Amino acid sequence: MLPEMDRRRSDMDRAPGFEIEVNGRPIRAFPGETLVATLVAAGILAFGRGPRGALRGPCCGMGACFGCLVNVEGLGRVQACLVRCRPHMKVRLEI
Repeated sequence: MLPEMDRRRSDMDRAPGFEIEVNGRPIRAFPGETLVATLVAAGILAFGRGPRGALRGPCCGMGACFGCLVNVEGLGRVQACLVRCRPHMKVRLEI
């Protein structure tokens, strides 16, 4: 993971954000964002490892590739590009 950062545009009007927890670390999210958008905006680009140990992350952004699999408390293993963030969501990356 990269140091604390946020790659979102700062000049946009947004609804108030909220926090989700990723591997025990608070991450800022906004209503309507998918989990993959929130993670990438926070500088998190690797979500797990492939069968041969290589890092894997989001690729297609539409649920076809399974590169963005993460564990979400209460939902199990899901594709981050298909799940919208909710306040207090707890996410575990597979790395």
